[in-house]
Formats: sequence, structure tokens, C-alpha cells
Amino acid sequence: VYVDILENQVQLIDDNMHLRAQSLEDPLLGIGNRRAMEGDLVRVVANTRRAGQRFAITLFDLDFFKAFNDHYGHVKGDTALKQVVNTMVESMRHGDSLYRYGGEELLLLMPNTDGGGAILAAERIRESVIRLALQHAKSPHGILTISGGIASEDFMTQDQLIAAADKALYFAKSLGRNRIASYQHTN
Repeated sequence: VYVDILENQVQLIDDNMHLRAQSLEDPLLGIGNRRAMEGDLVRVVANTRRAGQRFAITLFDLDFFKAFNDHYGHVKGDTALKQVVNTMVESMRHGDSLYRYGGEELLLLMPNTDGGGAILAAERIRESVIRLALQHAKSPHGILTISGGIASEDFMTQDQLIAAADKALYFAKSLGRNRIASYQHTN
């Protein structure tokens, strides 16, 4: 009986670990979800401030993705989103993390990175998506592209940092999309 109880406890522990992992992963894309991003961002903020280091985030959005889904259908949209995410992951630096922030918005967390390093990393990812060359008849670019907004730590709260990256993203989109913009803090 004791052995059975121990085996059941081990199985419960394994099941709970598996459920926890699932609760932090986007089921379609296989990357971290928003819950995972929020937890990791809290840890990165604490660790980098303690060590006197910097970090940055980039909020990416697939350009004209609603038009892509409307034209090609949601199944092809999901397939394209997976392909873009796989390409982004392959282009990321070791130690960076990608999360599904919402819909077709993706957040890249870059520990130990200043604004200049974040621009280089984000541009490398944007260019890799261009090389993927997924046809997009409803985009002026003719292919599926991404835009990104960067914000670096600068002692902002987590919400302020994401809001700053979102402002930079909308600025990139206002310039014609398929580009990266960086948030500039002004006093």
C-alpha cells in the first residue's frame, strides 16, 4: 500500500509539473504566453536592477495580419503565424525569450541589453521574416512583414515599459510598417 501511495504521489507531482508548463505556453505557437512573460519580466527586472545591468523589450506585430486572415483564411493565418514565430526564434540571441502577447502581437524580452543592442536584435529578426517571403496579396509589401517597438528599462515599471514599446510600435506602423522604432523618453 505504501508503494502504491508513493507511486501515486510521484505521478501527481509529474502531472502538476506538466500542467504548470502547459499553463505558461501558448498552445498554437509553442512559445511563452502572456502569463509566462509577466513572471519572467518581473524576474528580469529584479535581477538586472540588482546587478546594475540593462534590459530591453520589443513588441512585434505582424503587419496587415487581419487582412491576411480575411484573404487567406484563419487556418493559413495560423500556419503563417507559426512560420513567422519559428523564424523569429531561430534568429533570436541566446538568452532572449519570445512570448505571445496577444493575437499576432509578440514580445521579445532581452536581458543584459541596452537600446542599441535591442535595435540590432530586432532588425535581425525583422529581416529574417522578410527572407521568409510569405506571400501577402493584401500588403503593399507583397509579403508578410513585421513591425516592432523597442523600449529599454530606464527604471520604468513593467506596465510603463510595455506602454512605451507599444507607442514605439505604433510609431513604426505610422511610418509605413515593416520597420523597427525605439521609444525615446522625454522629460
